[in-house]
Amino acid sequence: MLFKWFRYICVANNQNGQIEHSFELQILNNSAPLIVDSPESKVVNPGEQVTFVCRAAGQPPPSIKWYFNGMEISYDDLHVELTQRDNELTIIHATREDEGVYQCIARNVLGMASADATLKVYLPNQQALDESLTNQILKNIVKEAKENVDRAINQSKSTINNGEMSPWEFMKMFKFNVPQNAALTKAREIYEQSLLLVQKYVRDGLKFPVYQLPTNFSFESILAVSNIQTIMELSGCVTGPFRNPCTDMCLYTKYRTYDGQCNNMEHQFWGVAQTPFRRNLPPIYENGFNTPVGWNPEKLYFGFKKPNPRLVSMKIISTEEITPHFGYTAMMKQWGQFLGTSSELVNAKPYSQTAPGLARQTYMKGAICNRTCENLDPCYNVPMPSEDPRMQGE
Repeated sequence: MLFKWFRYICVANNQNGQIEHSFELQILNNSAPLIVDSPESKVVNPGEQVTFVCRAAGQPPPSIKWYFNGMEISYDDLHVELTQRDNELTIIHATREDEGVYQCIARNVLGMASADATLKVYLPNQQALDESLTNQILKNIVKEAKENVDRAINQSKSTINNGEMSPWEFMKMFKFNVPQNAALTKAREIYEQSLLLVQKYVRDGLKFPVYQLPTNFSFESILAVSNIQTIMELSGCVTGPFRNPCTDMCLYTKYRTYDGQCNNMEHQFWGVAQTPFRRNLPPIYENGFNTPVGWNPEKLYFGFKKPNPRLVSMKIISTEEITPHFGYTAMMKQWGQFLGTSSELVNAKPYSQTAPGLARQTYMKGAICNRTCENLDPCYNVPMPSEDPRMQGE
């Protein structure tokens, strides 16, 4: 950085004496941006985390923006993370949708500089996979997924409708009360079930070398973007509500909208119905897509298996003696749970953010969730330890 130093001295004097004060002035030479640390092109496996670095010098200090295939990357994109000064761009789980050209542009009042890098998501036998997944194959897969989901939902409905019901069983009926929410959940489950069937098709039909894949791999990350779009369309998935331009200020300054749009004019899409919540921390899935941590009980984390959640509750947060509270009963907790979860299902509106689970039967095998120990979509069971008091009472 080029600059010049100047020293100034202020002198004041009269008949009684003299006093002086000095100060220094630094004048910087302005300069256009210069990329001093360029992002590097990368070839990665599906599901890997990718970081691009871009640093620039200049005076005034330049600001940096990132672009993907010519489109500016926004902070609202939950798939990527940008550092505070935008020097680094991190893709949390790389998929084929992330393949392309990444460009960082540094700007200040004197000009701009840019640098490019490409990302390639590599997978062995990728061409064979793409050629095998024809539109007809995808249609057959989604058709089978729909049949599996419909069968499980219908069996769940018939189970609820037969015989006497407990209050908890009665509450489950409200999941089917609002068709719009049930359709949204059903589409999501068909989409995920379709991906599982694609996985089965690839493993059984193509003898795909899955042992070469990373542990956080999901089949969504290796499918072509066109295949993902086809599965989403056939599943009935929606891209979200239509974005209101919020131009009718006479209306929006007086009234609140039912779906949340235009209520916050500074951030018009915050809190809008049927949009994903923004997370303080990125989600952690065992396969990088949709399975929870502990889905595979044999998987090691930092060299250890995950403990049984029920055992953790018994050993760490349990108590041998329950002491009463001076002002509250257990009903307070139950009431809070009712307001936070159950009533959200009961009062679910077409514009609600809730998408309740519908089936209690597994999609592929038809087993009832609380009658199988296997983790089969959509069932995630917690085995009861032999020393569990609930087991001893039965």
